[in-house]
Amino acid sequence: MPRIDSKRLPLRLKRSCTDMADIVTEQWIQIQRLGQALHITQMADIVTEQWIQIQRLEQALHITQFLLGWTAFHSLDIAFLL
Repeated sequence: MPRIDSKRLPLRLKRSCTDMADIVTEQWIQIQRLGQALHITQMADIVTEQWIQIQRLEQALHITQFLLGWTAFHSLDIAFLL
């Protein structure tokens, strides 16, 4: 049976606790970074979807302008589309 050195035991326990605290801290930092990365990815997806919607609206505007003719479209007094 191994002998326990009572003088070194507190130091070993302290080192072990410090090591565990370091590991937990590092894991917490990694979790925070993953959360930030996920948030950035979600925001990028939202921006991409909004950009697609803007492109579709712009295309619809051009088609409408073409079908109505620019002079007829201009005379409709739809200033917010110009």
